[in-house]
Amino acid sequence: MKRIFVFIILFNIIFCNATILKENIIVKGNVITLGHLFEDIPSKYSDTRITDTALPGQEKRINVAYVNQILSKFNLPVLDLDTITYINVKTFSHDIKSREISDFIGENYNISFPVLINYKTATVSTDEYIFRMDRLGKTRFIVEVIGKDESILKKFVVNFSERIKRTVIVSNQYIKAGEKLSIDMFGYMELLMPVKTGEIIEDINDIKFCMAAKDLSPGTVLLKNIIDYAEIVINGSIVEAVNDGTGYVISLKLEAMQSGKYNQIINLKGINNRRKYRGRVTDENKVVLIF
Repeated sequence: MKRIFVFIILFNIIFCNATILKENIIVKGNVITLGHLFEDIPSKYSDTRITDTALPGQEKRINVAYVNQILSKFNLPVLDLDTITYINVKTFSHDIKSREISDFIGENYNISFPVLINYKTATVSTDEYIFRMDRLGKTRFIVEVIGKDESILKKFVVNFSERIKRTVIVSNQYIKAGEKLSIDMFGYMELLMPVKTGEIIEDINDIKFCMAAKDLSPGTVLLKNIIDYAEIVINGSIVEAVNDGTGYVISLKLEAMQSGKYNQIINLKGINNRRKYRGRVTDENKVVLIF
């Protein structure tokens, strides 16, 4: 009977009072506490600080001997150093999406559709945070990520460009490089575009006499740098040359001394008298003379 009583006492000491270590420990925030590590820590000790967390997404290796010192301080059961030497604690990782930052800029700084440029995703150890920002020039912001305890979790600079909704011309089919362009190859679409975009072709009629400078996939925005003007006056050809004077129009037949594209200035000469002229190409085998 005495042996049974002693066994029960030992069982209670070894098993009932054992500290239960959690598995796959992931901690949000900047501090690791006893409550993060153990299942059965009394509430009055659960917030006791062990150490700081590692960087978001990384692990902190904690020496069990050190943890046992803290447990002993509160007369709590310690871990068996023969079975475990270190405790690995991973820091919770939260990626701050670029959309979160751009939405904050748009709502608080009256900027239409800001888009971050070359944003490297910032990672913090909690998903409870707010932003605090200061303008840095015309296209940059200093961003501070503030935790619920008012601490700065992250601080970095972002570059942005402002976008506006614009109706643009886009290709509605695949177009090969060198292929002559026509109006039926394109349609219209509303997109977010940079505020200052001088390269956009806004008038569909501007593609007259043009060909694709490179292969164009469906949905490609029509820009000046992806088209090329075809030569509509060929060297040696006879062209109609017009001199639009005040109250009169003079029309001549001249020989082109060089090939030319739309709106390009070329040299010409008379067919009989060999006199030299200069003219701006306006259509196929047509120029306006420049005096």
